[in-house]
Amino acid sequence: SIWLMTQAARWGQLPEFPQNAEELARQSWRTDLYREIAAEMGIECPADDYKVEPSEAFIDNIGFDPSDPVGYLNSFEIRADRPTRIFMS
Repeated sequence: SIWLMTQAARWGQLPEFPQNAEELARQSWRTDLYREIAAEMGIECPADDYKVEPSEAFIDNIGFDPSDPVGYLNSFEIRADRPTRIFMS
């Protein structure tokens, strides 16, 4: 969900990247419920909510590190008609 928020900020759907992004992600992307249901069904799932995605995972070849979403956003030359740099609100 952090990556989804970066895209919303990149394309102007959010005016700024939220400072409380991790809290918003935790409230809206309920990985705790997913893990509970997966465990009941005998499905293994990762213990971590976030992982670094290599550049090969994306069509634009820009990797994503969830610990630095603002740095990720500022690495793009192409974005909506917004400021040239993005900051946390």
